[in-house]
Amino acid sequence: MEAYLPPLGLLYIAKQIEKRGQKVTVIDFVAEAFTEEKLQKLLEKTNVVCITVTSQIASSAEKLVAFIKKTTPKIPVIIGGPHCTLQKQHALHEMNADISVMGDGEETIGEILDVFDNKTLIRFIFHPVISYSSIPMGNDRSLV
Repeated sequence: MEAYLPPLGLLYIAKQIEKRGQKVTVIDFVAEAFTEEKLQKLLEKTNVVCITVTSQIASSAEKLVAFIKKTTPKIPVIIGGPHCTLQKQHALHEMNADISVMGDGEETIGEILDVFDNKTLIRFIFHPVISYSSIPMGNDRSLV
C-alpha cells in the first residue's frame, strides 16, 4: 500500500493566486501521468510556474525546472516547499529556478506576483525568506 499526500502547500498558493483574479492550473505528477508534450502545451498558456519540492522528489523537480527553462526560458519558475526550507543552498543554486521561497509562501506569492505585474520593486518585498538566484540569501524568518 502506498501513501499519497496531495500537494496541500501548492493548493494554498493556488488559492492566493485565484483571489487575485488569476486562473490557476494545478498539476500533480504523482496523481496523474504527464508527458512532455502535454506539459509543453500547458506552458504555452502559462505566465509563472510554481513547484513544490520535497527532498524525496528533489531530483525530479530539478529535471522539471530544467525542462521548463529549456523549452520556455522566459517563464519565471518559483520553487518552494520543505526541501527549499531545509536545503537552502541546493534549492537555490542547483535547481536553477528563478526564485526559491523558504517557509510559508501564502503571503509571499502575492508580493512576488506584484513584482511580476510591475506593482512593486523587489526591494519592497519584506519577507527575508525569498532567495533570488542572483542575490545572496537573507535571514530565515521563524517558521510558524
